[in-house]
Amino acid sequence: MQSFEIINHIINDPKYKKLKAAKETRDILKLLGVAKNRLIKFTYQKDGNLFIAVVHPLAKFELNHDSIKFQIKNLLNTYIHNAPSTALTPVNSVVVFITKPKNFQEIPKEQKPIFIERSDGKFQNNAKDRDIYELFERLRESINANR
Repeated sequence: MQSFEIINHIINDPKYKKLKAAKETRDILKLLGVAKNRLIKFTYQKDGNLFIAVVHPLAKFELNHDSIKFQIKNLLNTYIHNAPSTALTPVNSVVVFITKPKNFQEIPKEQKPIFIERSDGKFQNNAKDRDIYELFERLRESINANR
């Protein structure tokens, strides 16, 4: 027995009807094309609704258009109508959701870098000009405040 025969045997077992429905849905959605098929992580069907899980918010935006939903619904309902041994039930609506929403990081506020002050503020102020003398004293106060 080869692997595909084993898988087909398991899928055709009545206990695994949901597995068969998921496989059929996945195979049908491959008809949408490679670009849209890559957006879909998995699908399942419940109470006449087809749930499509996607990974990224932009994938949800892409698949949430009414024309795409209508195309998916028509594709599945046509398949169900033409395949008598299918495990799928008719689809009333298509719901697209994100499996793990991305947490976008907030931009942190700019913090002043913390520097270890090497000077201890003990120096002689030999400035003769009054303005320069005051500047050195303000520098001394700033050094002592950062310690």
